[in-house]
Amino acid sequence: MMLLIAIAAVALFLFYKYLARNHDFFKKIGVKSMKPFFLLGNTGSILLKRISMGNGILWLYNAFPNEKITGFFDFLTPVFMIRDPELIKRLAIKEFDHFQDHKSLIDSDADPILGNILTALKGQKWKSMRSTLSPAFTGKKMRLMFELIDECSGQVVNYFLKQNASDEGTKSVDMKDLFSRFTNDVVATCAFGIKVDSQENKDNEFFKMAREVMNGPKLKSFFKLFLFRTFPKLSAKFKVRLMSERLTTFFNSLILDTMAERERKQIFRPDMINIIMQVRKGSLNKEGLEEKNDSNEGFATVTEFSSKTDSKNEWSDDELVAQCLLFFLAGFETSSNLLSFLGNELALNPEIQEKLCREIDETVECMKNEKLTYELLNSLKYLDQVISECLRKWPPAMITDRICNKEITVIVDGQAITMKERQQFWIPIYGLHMDPKYFPDPERFNPERYNEENVANIVPGSYVPFGIGPRNCIGSRFALLQIKAVVFHLMKSFTFEICEKTTVPLAMGRFTVLPDKGIHLELRKRNNAPSS
Repeated sequence: MMLLIAIAAVALFLFYKYLARNHDFFKKIGVKSMKPFFLLGNTGSILLKRISMGNGILWLYNAFPNEKITGFFDFLTPVFMIRDPELIKRLAIKEFDHFQDHKSLIDSDADPILGNILTALKGQKWKSMRSTLSPAFTGKKMRLMFELIDECSGQVVNYFLKQNASDEGTKSVDMKDLFSRFTNDVVATCAFGIKVDSQENKDNEFFKMAREVMNGPKLKSFFKLFLFRTFPKLSAKFKVRLMSERLTTFFNSLILDTMAERERKQIFRPDMINIIMQVRKGSLNKEGLEEKNDSNEGFATVTEFSSKTDSKNEWSDDELVAQCLLFFLAGFETSSNLLSFLGNELALNPEIQEKLCREIDETVECMKNEKLTYELLNSLKYLDQVISECLRKWPPAMITDRICNKEITVIVDGQAITMKERQQFWIPIYGLHMDPKYFPDPERFNPERYNEENVANIVPGSYVPFGIGPRNCIGSRFALLQIKAVVFHLMKSFTFEICEKTTVPLAMGRFTVLPDKGIHLELRKRNNAPSS
């Protein structure tokens, strides 16, 4: 009996030593790091602290405020945190050949759809797909999609004008629900070629499926993500899927059936389905890809880095469907979150809202009853400043990462630090955006940071809401366009006001970016709204 106990004790000790084998990783290379908790590391322990995701990132970011590079443990994995904007630019742009990939959570063999979305691809396959898709997101393509987005924005306003007239539903509006329905309709029409009005038809099939994707069982999803992050090979072996087979089949059939019908009937529509059809035929040209960024497209718009990589001639159905699904995943959730925060900030800052209303009113007067155009919308400077500040304070992603694919030694303040293949670093987007060194009084919502006088003071590499370098967000133009369009149309007729259900101050939830109780505001009809 004693022998069995001794063997068990030795086995447990050896198991512990195996799992804790990397705990002295940063000490060996002279990088300051946080002490990890067994199994949970530092990121896992954030869950035990019962703090929000954002505060968890700040906790990691502020652990060593005078260091340019620090370390922590993402569960069992040692991760570098890059805190210096200049070093971020160097690693993400200049040394991109050494840091081409994100950490993949989902293997394409286990999940042929989610495992093939652009953000999950690596190496040459990513380069080829990015090169293939880049022409789809130029300013020229956005102009073609603008009419579809503008129509969806009009649907939102028309619905709430009717609600206001009957006094049925503008006193307390769930911002997340409002803007989820809007972004759902935008994605449905721009990515999948389907016209829906989710404000009027609240239970349409596309919206129900979208909600099911984004609001699946939280505990089950968390457990799967834990497996993906901690035991990726095991997850791949057992083909663990994040999205159910039913949802995968729905989107797969929707896209492929739509493509087949358009081929048969020779239908053209300026949306993502049409772009995917061109990709399939190898006829998507790169016209406009080399065009310089239009400064009117927005301060936050990222630069598309030209690639010498030839795009692949043939892609499988799974690979093409995956890109439409990425369009949905990125466009539905992140934009609706940002719009919810934006409405809240305007309600809490009436002087900012009033100034924005004046700019919109002046623009409407200039339109002389004509339709809003892509160029005119992008000419609204203060609207862009307001959105840019919302992206700083409430970025769509709290962090982004890179995986080292080729060993490199970097010199940081005279110290040589070697990053080896498969090692990872984080760019703490939220930490940078809330650092008073780069953004004085960071808790204050201040669009004047981006006016002509102050914008030059923003340190390059400190403001990265859509990422940085060649792996930045390919859809930044699209995201900004839909946000500008719906804000413009709503604020022609309404203002955002605090109501009884409004939470002040706002606090992020533990498992989501949005507050646990949501964001509730009144949409108040403007008495002095301009005629259009």
